[in-house]
Amino acid sequence: MVLTTPPRLHIRRPSPTTAEFAVTTLPSSRAPLRVLLLLRLLLALAVILLLHALWTTTTIAATAPAIATATATATAPATATAPATATAPATATATATATTAAAVTCSLSAAASSIGPCLAHTHTVVTFLNSPLQTAQSALERYRVSPLGEVFRRIASSLPPVVLVALCLGACYALTRRVHCTESLLVLRGLGVQTSESPSWGMSLGWGAGGATTRFIPTEKIRDIFVNEAFRGMEVRYYLVVVVEGEGELVVVFPGLLPRRGIVEEVWRGARECLYEKRDGE
Repeated sequence: MVLTTPPRLHIRRPSPTTAEFAVTTLPSSRAPLRVLLLLRLLLALAVILLLHALWTTTTIAATAPAIATATATATAPATATAPATATAPATATATATATTAAAVTCSLSAAASSIGPCLAHTHTVVTFLNSPLQTAQSALERYRVSPLGEVFRRIASSLPPVVLVALCLGACYALTRRVHCTESLLVLRGLGVQTSESPSWGMSLGWGAGGATTRFIPTEKIRDIFVNEAFRGMEVRYYLVVVVEGEGELVVVFPGLLPRRGIVEEVWRGARECLYEKRDGE
């Protein structure tokens, strides 16, 4: 099972005036893509577990609770107690106060009876939100006492933190690298051509060209499309190039993959047939 294949051509013709020529190294089978995705997920999980083990084995984890306690103590507001005044209220004032207190008590009882269902619903929502957190905490505790957690802690304690962080950053960089490459040429009769190159980062799981670098060349700017033969080191390669009016350099199609001669010539013929309408006698 291979994760990449030699550049191969895929042609789509949605209409007689539109054609897309895509050269890709994606395998035709989906099994290698699933294997690659699984490897990426496992590597990402290993990076997370290593960083967690590094956190639990360094002095930062030991001093974090003390720092949090000191901060909470320093920011806690001081409570001031006001001296009690001993004044004897009058009988009329006491009667009015008792009446007001009774009215307030009745109002609070009515409000409590009306918001009781809302409070119960809020408690249910809070319980529902706390359930995943409790499950995650329980799973984390089980991981800490498991043999796998012990293995990651040993790895984290056996390497300097700087080296371990550098390795994790390198693994994250490897996760973002694109294994497969797809480059395409879209031909629209009467409008022009559009070249597309897939980036060197990001995951590729299909024919999509998300994040690709594209360039559109209108028909009136295209002077010619032809196959150019040139040396690349000690090897002869064939390039599909577009001559653009007003530009001194040629636009190379499929610059990253540089497919074999048969693919280049097939794309050249198909692009010219689609871009330029056939005339009588041609």
